[in-house]
Amino acid sequence: MLMLTRHLPLPEASTPGGLPASIVGEVRLDYDQRQKRRARFALSDGPKLGEMVGLDLPRGLTLRDGDLLLDEPGLQAVRVRAAIQQLLQVRSADWLLISRLAYHLGNRHVPLAVMAQGSEGVLRLQLDHVLEQMVQGLGGQTEVVNASFDPEQGAYYAHGAQHSHGAPIETEAAAGDVQFDRRHSPIIHDFLDPNAAPVKR
Repeated sequence: MLMLTRHLPLPEASTPGGLPASIVGEVRLDYDQRQKRRARFALSDGPKLGEMVGLDLPRGLTLRDGDLLLDEPGLQAVRVRAAIQQLLQVRSADWLLISRLAYHLGNRHVPLAVMAQGSEGVLRLQLDHVLEQMVQGLGGQTEVVNASFDPEQGAYYAHGAQHSHGAPIETEAAAGDVQFDRRHSPIIHDFLDPNAAPVKR
């Protein structure tokens, strides 16, 4: 069984120089599965269709649609695809309403996909009847849809926090190099330059 221990995130996974020698298939995972550190899955496409692969990944890693998972030598890789799953969707041409709903859902740390379709704003989240009632109480119209789920990442997320060998950064980065452990977001003060001049008003 092919063991996948390294992670190559987008955009590196899409550039010719970042690709390994051979992509042997794809694995389709829902949002919860893309957060598992250790698991086994069958390949859904490619030359090794149906074969099992094992994951042994760092803690705190959430895989995104298009990422690559590599074996230890970096010679074989599997492309991650976001699987179709049941989601709660809210759509409206009222952008003020969409903004209010996104604010209240984000305030509850709900993983949320934000997009536009034509003149409408669209929010997608995992099925949750309590959140559905909250959205409806705020004036949103909800529906259940079958779609892939690749929610927004935190505002402070940077791919630099996870290099291609898959080892999480657990210590402070070198001076001037803003990198953070993906297991938690930094506080806003982490972005302040102590040597910067005060902001003039």
